[in-house]
Amino acid sequence: MVLAWLGYLANTRKAIVGVLVFGAFIAAIWQVLPEYNGGPLTLAVKLRRSLDEVLLTDGFDPTQMLLNWRGFEAYNAQLMFDNASLGRKLFGHGLGAAVDLGTTIDIGGDEPFRFLPILHNGFYNVLIKYGIVGVGIYTVAVLRLALMGMAVDGRGLLEDRILRGLIIVVLLSTAVITGLYNKSVLHGVELIIAWAIGLLSRYKETMRTLPAPSGVSDIPRSA
Repeated sequence: MVLAWLGYLANTRKAIVGVLVFGAFIAAIWQVLPEYNGGPLTLAVKLRRSLDEVLLTDGFDPTQMLLNWRGFEAYNAQLMFDNASLGRKLFGHGLGAAVDLGTTIDIGGDEPFRFLPILHNGFYNVLIKYGIVGVGIYTVAVLRLALMGMAVDGRGLLEDRILRGLIIVVLLSTAVITGLYNKSVLHGVELIIAWAIGLLSRYKETMRTLPAPSGVSDIPRSA
C-alpha cells in the first residue's frame, strides 16, 4: 500500500520495479529474522513464521506440522495435483473436492479430521477445485481490476493508487487466507475496491463526455 500511495504502481514499468524492490526487501529481512525454537512468539519470530509458512512442508512431525500448517496443506494439495489426470489438472476436481492430508489430524477441535475442503492458500484451493484454467481465470480477473484506473502524468489518480495497492493485498492474502474466497476477513478490502472502481469509472465517463481542449485532438486514456 505504501508503494501504491507513492505512485510506484502507476504504470507497468514502475509496478515491475516496485514489486522487485519489495520482494528483495522481504528476502533480505527474512534472512535476519530469528527462527522459532520454542517459547513465546515475538513479533520478529511471527514475521519469520508467516514467511516460512507459505513454503511447502512435507514433514509429519506434529510440531512442524502445526508451525507450518499452511505449507503442510499446500504440500498435500500439490501431491493431489501431481497424481491427477490431465483433465483434472486443467479443470480441477470440482467445487466439492477436498484435500487428503494423508493422516488424521487432531488440533483440539470438535473432532479429528483428515480431509480439507478449504485451504489457507487460495491459489491451491482454486487449483484443486478448478484446475490450472481456474487459477488463470482468477489471477487474470484480479489483475484486470488493477488496470481499471487512469494514469495522470505517469503518477496515477489517488483512487488508482489505492486500487492497485489493494489488488496487491488481495493477491498476497490469497496465498495465506484464501483471498477473495474468504468469507469475512477481506470484506472491507472488497468494499474499498468496489468504491475505487466506481469513482474511477465515473471519472473516465466524465472525461469521455468533456470536449477536447482547443488544439488537442485526443485525450490520453488509461495506462
